[in-house]
Amino acid sequence: MNRFIAVHESRARLNAAVEALEPDAIELLAYIAERLVAGRAVYGDLDLDTDPRHWHREVLAEDADGLVYRAAAAVCALRKTKGQHPPPSVDDSIQPRHTRGRK
Repeated sequence: MNRFIAVHESRARLNAAVEALEPDAIELLAYIAERLVAGRAVYGDLDLDTDPRHWHREVLAEDADGLVYRAAAAVCALRKTKGQHPPPSVDDSIQPRHTRGRK
């Protein structure tokens, strides 16, 4: 399949998916697309066939960075609420949506 046809088909699939999504999911996709555009400025055009990066290593590094950022955000939030009763619980932040706010 030539590249033009593949891109055309991918755009059609993307458009169909966007049409089926709710507004928040569309916002997430827009954010991801914006990150790809920003990445182009750093890495150049994305070409999965020739890009020398090791994607599994990239994922591990990014996940580790994300864990640091999440932990730092949690500690900062806990410091801001220090002295309040009761302090926020980490468990409260990971409850399924249908149980949030229930005790």
